[in-house]
Amino acid sequence: MDKKFLKKIAEQKDSIQKFKYNKEGIEVVPEILKECKLLEEINLEENYIYEIPDWLFELPNLKVLKLAFNDMEDLPESLAKAKNLEVLSIDSPMKNPLPKAIASLKNLKVLEINEKINGFPSDFFELPELEELTLISPLIKNLPDEISKLPKLKSLSLFQPWFVKESVDVKFGELIDTLSRCHALESLDLSNSGMKKIPKSINKLKSLKVLKLNSNGIKELPEELFELTELRILDLGINQIKSIPEAIKKLGKLRKLLLNSNFSAPINVENLFNSIPDLPHLQKLHLWSCQTKMEIQENIKEWKSLKDLDLDNNLIKSLPESIKEMTWLKRLRISTNQIPKAELDEIVKALKGTKVYI
Repeated sequence: MDKKFLKKIAEQKDSIQKFKYNKEGIEVVPEILKECKLLEEINLEENYIYEIPDWLFELPNLKVLKLAFNDMEDLPESLAKAKNLEVLSIDSPMKNPLPKAIASLKNLKVLEINEKINGFPSDFFELPELEELTLISPLIKNLPDEISKLPKLKSLSLFQPWFVKESVDVKFGELIDTLSRCHALESLDLSNSGMKKIPKSINKLKSLKVLKLNSNGIKELPEELFELTELRILDLGINQIKSIPEAIKKLGKLRKLLLNSNFSAPINVENLFNSIPDLPHLQKLHLWSCQTKMEIQENIKEWKSLKDLDLDNNLIKSLPESIKEMTWLKRLRISTNQIPKAELDEIVKALKGTKVYI
């Protein structure tokens, strides 16, 4: 580590509260941090650190510790000493189950685990304050039923790329059934997880407000998806979806809908634009790179809630005249289409307060 930087830390050791040194290629944790008793946040992600010293977990005010994407084979049991930790990111041990010490972190609210999980300690799912759990390439087919014991779990993210050398097919139907017993769950992110088909049991997750399924191989949207009437955010981008069902109108609380890069069919969005009156709270609609012909009707001006409309990289030949009246738009992207330049210039002129990309 740079000597000038170490000197600067030494000079500020009695006042420094945050330390970030990621992607710098270091192999050991700087010893000077031992003297920084007021440290609350440490970020050492994406380095080559192979061992964590015990003293790091004894820093009395440490609340955020990010250690993922390093070269550690295991985590010391001294992790249990970090009693005030609220946020933790780690690499899963290479050969062993997750350390029992994690279960001792009773104040932990956010946990991110990277790489293959070889097992959960028996009391892992008794963390009373855990709200967010992120698993990156865990190589698991399902989660243990005990996950329902996490009383405050609001958000689960599971990223399991199907294109990596070592991969495992997630049993999504079983996973959804397991998660249906997590009654506080509001956000589910299964993006880039190899999902080809949305299980019909998705309707069991009645309390979901956020659902992200982008970067999968989904082709059809089951009617059961639209029974999730509490959804505020729905991300279905980068899939192979052929059409939007009429049932989209049931999602009356949606704020954000992402359908970008569904081009292999290409996607038919006629039902979406026919549902404008039924989606009165939608603020963000992304349909970029769908390579589709969209015939948008004049009633688009009734979408008073819309702030961000992205139609870039499609086969649109013309937009309705009424789009010039949508002065409440903050962002409009209509570039890479077949719209005549004269029409584009008129839209820019009419929407002076909107950031228009042509």
